[in-house]
Amino acid sequence: MFDRMHEIVHCTMPRELPSRMSMRSLLAFMLMCFCGSTIHAFASCTRPPLSVFPHHRSISSRPMFVLEGFARSQQVVAGLNKIYPVYLEGGGERVPLRVTDIVVGRHDLMQAVLVPTAELVVGRDYDLVIDGLPDSVRHQQSDSTEHTWITATYTVIEGRDTLSPTITARPVVVGTSNELAGGSPSTWVRFSNTSHDESEIIVKTTVKSLQTGNVTIYYVEPRGATISVGRGGCGAAFTFSEGNVYEVEFIFMDSAGNVTPWTGARIAFNAPLENAGIEK
Repeated sequence: MFDRMHEIVHCTMPRELPSRMSMRSLLAFMLMCFCGSTIHAFASCTRPPLSVFPHHRSISSRPMFVLEGFARSQQVVAGLNKIYPVYLEGGGERVPLRVTDIVVGRHDLMQAVLVPTAELVVGRDYDLVIDGLPDSVRHQQSDSTEHTWITATYTVIEGRDTLSPTITARPVVVGTSNELAGGSPSTWVRFSNTSHDESEIIVKTTVKSLQTGNVTIYYVEPRGATISVGRGGCGAAFTFSEGNVYEVEFIFMDSAGNVTPWTGARIAFNAPLENAGIEK
């Protein structure tokens, strides 16, 4: 739902530059083009600047959170507890959140995994708070939609989920797509998902190019029976080059911090063909 981005503004360099055009003027022109393109692309995307997993507001006393930053909000993710303190607040108590992992997508996306430094009190409501957010992140206008970062509130429920996600069958490729969505590429490889758990599930996904050896890691939320790996118009967790072969592994995690590790060989797959549309 966050994968729509409209056509980016392009600046065309004149075929012949004026003879008296100074280097300063040239740099200013190039900067104007770059900024104009970036701002237009950012403003025409409907992805919120910050989002947090889990989405359900009931959590265990030892939860795990994944905070995602898009575009300019990546600076917040990178600066957590350095520039931007992050913590849970409830019942007159402040519980700092510790950053245990930071991953960077291929384009305009970054995530941080957060865990509380102390066990939470059952029955208490906690707000997830980030101090010092810049206005550009706190209030973002895109198309006709204004995104405002609202502090997430969670309630700690009784009974602790100590069971790791159950996987009834290894994921397999069930489909691919490679299209232009609003002038931007939308490329996906879809894998089957048979995971089950009492808590919400997120999947630590590792993709490696067998041609270049490049490795990208990102936390992906399954959608029903599907795990979609790739990119949409609003940022890119993963990108593929046509003709290359990749391999992927999935580590299943729940919002209570339980983990089902990957075992066995990784899954090999081919990059979707350019402009192939949707293949099933």
